[in-house]
Amino acid sequence: NLSQLIFPTFVLQGCERLPKKTNTVEHLCHALSIETNAFVACRIIRALEATVSTNFGVLNIQGVANWWKEHKSQKEFASPYKPFILMYREGIVLGGPVADRQLQDLNSLIEAEPNALLARCCRGAHLSARGEFDKAQSDFAEVRKQLKNYCR
Repeated sequence: NLSQLIFPTFVLQGCERLPKKTNTVEHLCHALSIETNAFVACRIIRALEATVSTNFGVLNIQGVANWWKEHKSQKEFASPYKPFILMYREGIVLGGPVADRQLQDLNSLIEAEPNALLARCCRGAHLSARGEFDKAQSDFAEVRKQLKNYCR
């Protein structure tokens, strides 16, 4: 499930400890619209409530959908993950013009969302394939460092 790669359950379980980033709202609203597990839906709604300072109520999926219709055009809620999702679906290409575009997309995502750990791993792979090992190691070291914030 691509949703789990971008906003894994372990992040939702510790959402009280994490900074509230409004650029996750688009993805959370989409994830909620397709979620079938009530427990996970509750956690997504709770993360949304904490992020946008709005009380939706327990399992009020329609309330979130209505709120999202009114607010989805606001730039602050836009997800920087769209190019990454497309890249992940198409497949990661190491080398050539496709790789150059993918690396550019990864750079943009990481600039907008420094906590995008999977994107950092992918960028590290791209950089390693280019022979830029010091830059790749820097990304991998950042992932190891940030994992301590997510794992108990």
